[in-house]
Amino acid sequence: MTKLNFKRIDITPNLPVMQSGYVQRTHPFDSVFDPVEAYVMVLQIDNNKICFVMTDYTGIHKKFKQDIIDKCLEKGLEINEHDMIIGGSHNHSAPSITIDSDRPQMDSKKEYVDEMVELFSDTIIELYNGCFVEVRVSYSNLIVDGIYSNRNDMDKLSDKVVHLLKFDSSDKTELILANMSCHNTVLGPLNYQITSELFGFTRRELKKKFNCEVCITQGNAGDMGNRQYRTGQQFSDLQLAANHLANQIYRKHSDFVPIELGEIRHKHIEYTAKFTLDASIYDEKISRYEKMLETETDLTNRKVLLSGIFGFKRKQALGSGYREFIMSSELYQMGDLVIITVPGELGSILGLEIKKQLGKNKVCILWGYTNDNDLGYMVDREAYQLECQETNVTKWPIGIPEEYIGCIIENAREFIK
Repeated sequence: MTKLNFKRIDITPNLPVMQSGYVQRTHPFDSVFDPVEAYVMVLQIDNNKICFVMTDYTGIHKKFKQDIIDKCLEKGLEINEHDMIIGGSHNHSAPSITIDSDRPQMDSKKEYVDEMVELFSDTIIELYNGCFVEVRVSYSNLIVDGIYSNRNDMDKLSDKVVHLLKFDSSDKTELILANMSCHNTVLGPLNYQITSELFGFTRRELKKKFNCEVCITQGNAGDMGNRQYRTGQQFSDLQLAANHLANQIYRKHSDFVPIELGEIRHKHIEYTAKFTLDASIYDEKISRYEKMLETETDLTNRKVLLSGIFGFKRKQALGSGYREFIMSSELYQMGDLVIITVPGELGSILGLEIKKQLGKNKVCILWGYTNDNDLGYMVDREAYQLECQETNVTKWPIGIPEEYIGCIIENAREFIK
């Protein structure tokens, strides 16, 4: 038996904090255009429960999640870190929730972060102890066209599949959970208004169409974007993109097919990345990008150059030498549903490979930007032939991302029943 309890909460800051996502910003947000939100959903299958938290934040870091868990424990709810998946939509117009990070110019204020930890913990406890509704679960999907694609080459293979999970009670649809892979960014670094961006605008349009709450989780969107399909970075461009996306999701989705959710099973996956770094190679790149900035006027190109310089300097700071990093993932199976969480920006092609290998007999959903969003960009070998946002900023040498997803696939094949 599957039961559901969920709540939508407002996470809009009421004091000036920095927005996350763009290193070019110089001061806190000026105003709020529309509220940023989170959906907290507790799923009960038989006697076991799991909590899904979908937020309008750029990403989630380990301390923020752990603080929420600790606060729940302090208030009497027995919950561990694997009982909760929390993710960000990768919204670059959202309030920052980092404190004392390696990017202090983007840090938030402790008062806001503490307030959010209280709000999330209180909401989770309320839902765990509240009234659950028995639901039937069904699945549908569709392929989006003409709205987003691989942002470096629109003709390259990309993941345009939108997955839909529908939760129906005896008399109505309670919730639709959508999963898609696209950078949740239309507005650029000159925007100083808080907004829920593309995912927020789209889910509100979908709420009208489906006549129920709709939340959206981010997928393998490391190299997926919408910039080839829009003419500007204004709120009018944002609304237009959201309207097109909502219309396609509503009109093109396949018939919903019932799926059975079963025992909640979990496996923690770790891959150890081993490589040698030569930090001296970034001197020339930084110098060349700084020279290009002197004459570049296009806002998008300047954003790529500035992000590249920032990324090169971060890699320089690691220093030359042998390095080992733990790359983790969380694997969940609930009967016909498999959810794989990735704490970073997984490229579309790599995500497609995971789904191809694991999604033949199950509904396989990749949930990116989750839990401890510390892995950064992970893209395929071909992308390294370009000087693009992803390869400029990533800390992973060529081939490491393929090894990481190979580890996920191998572990998942052994684990999934």
